[in-house]
Amino acid sequence: GMAARTVEFHLGNIRQKLKVSTRLEAILWFKEHGFYLDGEPDRECQ
Repeated sequence: GMAARTVEFHLGNIRQKLKVSTRLEAILWFKEHGFYLDGEPDRECQ
């Protein structure tokens, strides 16, 4: 998976671009688009 700092960097960019109000919403956006901060695949999608 990505380095944590890289994920944080992209979270910041997404929050600015999409005006995501909270970090949680940014994480949910990542998960909806197939990114996993913990590096594990989402079992619900398998």
